[in-house]
Amino acid sequence: MLLAGRPRLKALRSQPVLISRVTTWHHMEPLEADEVPTTLRAFHPLWQNIPSRTLTRLDSLWGHGNLRRWAALTHQLQATRHRRPHHPTDPETLLHRLQLRQALPT
Repeated sequence: MLLAGRPRLKALRSQPVLISRVTTWHHMEPLEADEVPTTLRAFHPLWQNIPSRTLTRLDSLWGHGNLRRWAALTHQLQATRHRRPHHPTDPETLLHRLQLRQALPT
């Protein structure tokens, strides 16, 4: 499986050797806010016990319905838990950090 945004898709299509290996194309629209909790719980066990409100707020602050971003966030949380098993980063803590980041002047 390969996920590509517009610029990368254009680059991929310009390479005959690569494009010849693509058998199926799928276009994915961003998830709607009400789809996020259900989709994430099916996507990875990490999200199964997280309140819907938290998932929706994380999505509005950071995910924006983009499953690729959620995959990156899932990977980041798993890596943090692996590195620091006695101090697991939970999504509520992550949400707090994201809110603080947004509040900082740019």
